[in-house]
Amino acid sequence: QQHASAGAASADEGRRPQLGGHTVHCKDCFRFGRDVVVPSAVLPVDVARLKAFNRAQEDRQLLACFHGEHAKTKTRDDVAQGYREVNETVRLAVLKHFEDKPETSVGGPHMGYSFFMGNSHFCLIPKGRGFWTVRLYEAFYSGCIPVLLSDSYALPFQTWLDWSKFSLKWPMERVGDGLYEHLKMLVAEQRDVVEALHTGVREAACWFDYHAPESSSCSPYLGLMRELAARTDRGDSKVGVDSSGPKLQRYWF
Repeated sequence: QQHASAGAASADEGRRPQLGGHTVHCKDCFRFGRDVVVPSAVLPVDVARLKAFNRAQEDRQLLACFHGEHAKTKTRDDVAQGYREVNETVRLAVLKHFEDKPETSVGGPHMGYSFFMGNSHFCLIPKGRGFWTVRLYEAFYSGCIPVLLSDSYALPFQTWLDWSKFSLKWPMERVGDGLYEHLKMLVAEQRDVVEALHTGVREAACWFDYHAPESSSCSPYLGLMRELAARTDRGDSKVGVDSSGPKLQRYWF
């Protein structure tokens, strides 16, 4: 799904443009206050691996990490072509500006990616071929602070869940303009901020865990029901009914 959400329950499914049976980029298909952003699920086997490598904050040795496919990937020609077709450049910018930096692990797909996530303070989350990527939801299982690099990404539950308490959002076009230095400064000089963000990740993780909800008051199922209730005449909470929605290109870091 390559529109401004992880997935969207749309009232006008038929009007979304199609190309060869695949959804293409469509910034105006998602409507705040009407459509619902559905958080992506992570496979159980990946969840178990990510949790196994989830280290305590004080034991993390890496500043930041990202490993994934991109427009110059060597794994498969069709995958590289897919990124080129949508002119995806932020992943290449991440590789260019982070690959050789100290205390980072950045590159193409890697068998040790779960370990790197669990050993990093920050997980770089550049957009994929669409506006979203499953990497965001993997970060919660690894206890890694997401650094969102997707300007037009509509986040799940963002009308009532304060994402600034457990993530950073940096402009895509400025990956090489001080992002590494900013993250390094936070860890070196503002440990209280980093600690608060780590705590926020742990506290928010239950909203994205489909497999074993530990709380009767926090799960993606409850979050989705809350979103749906806000779009009906029933329900106590009327959140997210403004069709204009929050501004997508808003940043916090």
